[in-house]
Amino acid sequence: MVRLRLALLCLLFAMAAAAGAAEPKAAAVRAYERGARELEFGRFGEAATAFEAAIALDPVESPQPVARPSGMNFEPYLPHLALGVARCEGGDFPAAAASFAESDRQAAARASRGAARLLLRREECRDRHRESLRAAEETRVLATSPAVDGEPGAPTPIESRQPEEGALSITPSAPEEVEPREPLAAPTPPAVADSPPEALLRAAQELFDGRPARAYEILERFASERSRARGQAHLLRAAACFDLARLDPDSAADWFARARSERLAALRAAPALVPDRRFFAPAFIEFFADGADPAPLPDLLAR
Repeated sequence: MVRLRLALLCLLFAMAAAAGAAEPKAAAVRAYERGARELEFGRFGEAATAFEAAIALDPVESPQPVARPSGMNFEPYLPHLALGVARCEGGDFPAAAASFAESDRQAAARASRGAARLLLRREECRDRHRESLRAAEETRVLATSPAVDGEPGAPTPIESRQPEEGALSITPSAPEEVEPREPLAAPTPPAVADSPPEALLRAAQELFDGRPARAYEILERFASERSRARGQAHLLRAAACFDLARLDPDSAADWFARARSERLAALRAAPALVPDRRFFAPAFIEFFADGADPAPLPDLLAR
């Protein structure tokens, strides 16, 4: 019975992700609102406890404006991001790094204009505690790097799942060499060539940290002989344009046009390229699949 319930829950979460409009549980929203109020008053321990309770009730972040911590404005449900801020302000940097990583993995904050306040607080906290958070993040990545089965903690979000065109095929140097574990059977230069370019990694980090304009700037002059790398660059630029369209409604038409152009360029360079659902928002994944303009975000001021 327990396994059946877990299977049904997983199915429901998958359906919600596909629809891109899952609404968190009411009890989780109430716990989140309590934590947000504690955070505003600087009671970081109490805030962290409330956010942890919200995550226990519903761990899936949502860009939909469903929570009202104070006043009349509704905000998105982002308990992992808020918990990271509370933990960072409270000095628990390893736990803060883990919470930020989970929020970035779900990518709900990037899909919502209402996340600007929390994203700003995260950047302010990172500026004050940059070295401590960097050390905590490096420790977290090292702890999760042995896992190669698609765990959320994988450190390279844009790593190709398929071998690059023309990937090295190791053949014995002589007919009698049939033992594949000989030292000379695995030269190191091809392994270096298969690693993602530094510009792609930096751009991806900026994009997943909520700075699409900076990611777009990094990749503006990017060029590569590898079709897969070119496709990944265009994919990241399409995601950056998509986010900028959401952040700048007055120029949304122009940014969406650029996003469509980058999408087509990505598919021309690497036809099998698909955005990873662990790192890209459901709305962008749908956009990348069909190229259609997404539904407009709800107007928080509309009555």
